[in-house]
Amino acid sequence: STPCFHGDCSYDIPSSSEVSGLLRVWGAADAISDITPAAGWTILDCEKGALSQDVRLVCHDSSGCPHLAQSTGSVGKLVRLPESCGQSAFARVTRDWLHQDQALPVELASRLRRRDGVLPEVKGLTLDTDFHSTELSQAGPVNFAIHG
Repeated sequence: STPCFHGDCSYDIPSSSEVSGLLRVWGAADAISDITPAAGWTILDCEKGALSQDVRLVCHDSSGCPHLAQSTGSVGKLVRLPESCGQSAFARVTRDWLHQDQALPVELASRLRRRDGVLPEVKGLTLDTDFHSTELSQAGPVNFAIHG
């Protein structure tokens, strides 16, 4: 789908759940980003049911990945998550680092290996859903609305 690069992002609540609708998030473009495949990221390790966790991820499309750190860095940004990652559609980045475990699945590594043999670096992000702890002075407020 469309990556969340312009300060406005939506998530369709699956009709298979008890409720259905649309979750819309909006704010400054530097306050909201995306770590889904649409934004160029492949998540390597993520727990589906967790609200707070460390994840490993790698950029598979360099045209979108820089948005995560654009202007203010990734820490403090609200990010959209892939369906298979986390209990919430969105999370807050509280830490960003070059992950110690640089291992990639063989198939993914062969797809991402550049002509010079170099692979993209695996990042680590700490994510949580403690949205009210976000520092508003960094990029401004983020708004949520549920339409059903």
